[in-house]
Amino acid sequence: MQHLTKNVNHPSFFCGIFTLLLLSVASSLHASTTPVYRFWSDGYKSHFYTNSETEKENVLANDPNWCLENVAFKIDKFRSENTVSIHRFWSSNYRSHFYTASETEKSKLITSNPNWTYEGVAFYGYGNNKNRDAIPIYRFWSSNYRSHFYTASETEKSKLITSNPNWTYEGVAFYGYISEKKIDSNCEDNTGNNQDLGPSIAVGLSEYTRDALEDNALTIESTNHDYAIIIREVEGDGSTKDETLIAKVDHDEETEITYDSNGRLNISGPVDADIDGEKEDIIFIAADSSDNNTIIFETNRNSDYDAFRYSLRVRYTDKDDGPTQYRCDNYDENRCIWLINDLPLELYTWGMGEITGTAADIDGKYDKGMEYNKMMATIYRSYGHYKITESTEHKSKGFDTVPDPSDQIYRGYVWEQRYPNIPDAAQETRGKIVTYDGEPILTPFGSWTDGRTRYYTDGHFNSVCRTSENKKESDIFPYLKGVDDSPGKHPSSSTCALAAAGNHMVGISAQGSLNRALDDDWKWERITKHYLSGVDINQQY
Repeated sequence: MQHLTKNVNHPSFFCGIFTLLLLSVASSLHASTTPVYRFWSDGYKSHFYTNSETEKENVLANDPNWCLENVAFKIDKFRSENTVSIHRFWSSNYRSHFYTASETEKSKLITSNPNWTYEGVAFYGYGNNKNRDAIPIYRFWSSNYRSHFYTASETEKSKLITSNPNWTYEGVAFYGYISEKKIDSNCEDNTGNNQDLGPSIAVGLSEYTRDALEDNALTIESTNHDYAIIIREVEGDGSTKDETLIAKVDHDEETEITYDSNGRLNISGPVDADIDGEKEDIIFIAADSSDNNTIIFETNRNSDYDAFRYSLRVRYTDKDDGPTQYRCDNYDENRCIWLINDLPLELYTWGMGEITGTAADIDGKYDKGMEYNKMMATIYRSYGHYKITESTEHKSKGFDTVPDPSDQIYRGYVWEQRYPNIPDAAQETRGKIVTYDGEPILTPFGSWTDGRTRYYTDGHFNSVCRTSENKKESDIFPYLKGVDDSPGKHPSSSTCALAAAGNHMVGISAQGSLNRALDDDWKWERITKHYLSGVDINQQY
């Protein structure tokens, strides 16, 4: 349900914590309000809320994990017959607090979820907005950060809904009063967006038929950190309904997953469990959330590239849309089982398999080679961002992209270790994406051209050679225009031979970019803007 970790110190109730005494008072006292303070922990990737001055000062003095952002909202200082109790829970497993005004939700956690410890009434709010100028306090859920987030800010709410796929809007949690103080942006991350590493991207690594996983188990283990196994219950549309921690596993201990029957998957090894694959996903993530960015999972996916960062997920799906090569066409109802890698966009960029980054290793040309690497890292990151925010091609199957040329090649941890110039280039351009008219864009690239790139409308897609150039600008992709690429011209292949080999010649020319960096001393920004007309390069996170 939220972050997983080992027991840690956390902001907790102290003697005399709440000034909100259980008093029944006249409505005339409602004019007296008290602030609810909001803290952010970048290490725990969660927020904490309190209206206790004592607790606030204690946290500031004694717990460096938390950064005070400011006042999130206000509530009445005293309880009245019109207010509702806002209950507070703490989970040492998830290293996070949870707040609810729902008596039903409170009772369910107390009676049936041992991960949560009830701490009492945190403060009092309203169940509706009939009380004077009460405003809604909105609630969001992030399955990536395993945490809830609460805000009274319409701007913050709109930003998360429209531009941050990590967060799911859950509606109004309760009502309070607006604060005249703005949230402080000096905290390292004041919206839970994992700003250092960007939004989460889901990569559909491998698919398995039911027969394949009946005969041979999919194995998963971590090589360096203890890991947790979580069962995520999903709604019919794929959204998260609930999550349950079923095991914490020592690193190097292997978990096996097999297909049973009737849509059921079996988990064995450190724990034995059966799940309804049509309604539940299996998630593997660090047992301690502070290890999320460094944990490495290894699999037996029959590939030279079988190690991946951050989190793995197994999903059973009967969806049959998308490219034919990603369907179980020979099996009833096209049912497939997918191994998915969920990780921040920046770590995804580290595993960019489109290049080796070795141009920087040429004697005396490190800086020039790195300009090419930085350009490619930015283009790769931009394509990934586009797939997260704009593309729906794979969404029904529970991921954003696949790791082969039909999207872009991703090879994970093995590749980044083999070619360290790639993560270096990614870190030097961290968070930068290419935009057109303020919007993220699709950034296609290919290996060679015949000396000139193409307008999108004239591209040689699907290995089809177009003999004429209409040079018609695309309304959808106006930045994909034909430009000079004499440094990227293949020395011997004809236009149609290049097209047959898969060179669509639209967007970035890899060979042309490399030669402009090594031979013409072009910087990565200039290369990008040459091949993608009228674009900007923006710091996205």
